[in-house]
Amino acid sequence: MTNIARFNMVEQQIRPWNVQSPVLLKAISALDRSMFVPQAQQSLSYVDCPIQLDESTRMLEPKVVGRLVQALSIQPGDHVLLVGAGSGYTAAVCAGLASTVVSQDTSQSALDRAGKNCAAADRSNVGFQKVEKLHGVTDGVQYDAILLREGIAELPDTCLGKLADKGRCVALLGSDYAMEMICYTREGDEIRQESIIEILTPLENSAAGSAPVKASFVF
Repeated sequence: MTNIARFNMVEQQIRPWNVQSPVLLKAISALDRSMFVPQAQQSLSYVDCPIQLDESTRMLEPKVVGRLVQALSIQPGDHVLLVGAGSGYTAAVCAGLASTVVSQDTSQSALDRAGKNCAAADRSNVGFQKVEKLHGVTDGVQYDAILLREGIAELPDTCLGKLADKGRCVALLGSDYAMEMICYTREGDEIRQESIIEILTPLENSAAGSAPVKASFVF
């Protein structure tokens, strides 16, 4: 049943969101998403909805993860920075494509949760780092790809400062429920910006009392 549910997730949720990279779809198909879902919510493992991990953090919908990771164009030798640990699922998907992945978070419990899940999924090329600020100043390390898994109002310059030449940074930018997925690419001293897709989806830090909006998208 799990294999069928995983197949349906890829074919009915992820592909229709214009996620067509064969390598990425293979990486997603090979990963058991239920390993990253809390035990009490196992029935939602392959459902097209966000999954609450704690009072402030959700797992993103599979289609959103697919579109975010596809926009990064991860190559086998790439070093990837993931901002926000979540359940570890996004890190594990990236780890199936990249050389190394570093997952940063301000919460040690979130890092422990993601680390445990990635270890269970045999993703040994993922490292976890506790930071004081998610978008803090660069420590001199540069990355080929940076993914912000939590929506923010505006991309901090510090994120772009961590990009290597030809590096890509993908983020969901906006406020409340209206988000825009944007990819930034460093070309020497220049930063090129490309809008990927507009999404209506709950922010993980949305204000209390905001009306729920069904996920949708506009090309």
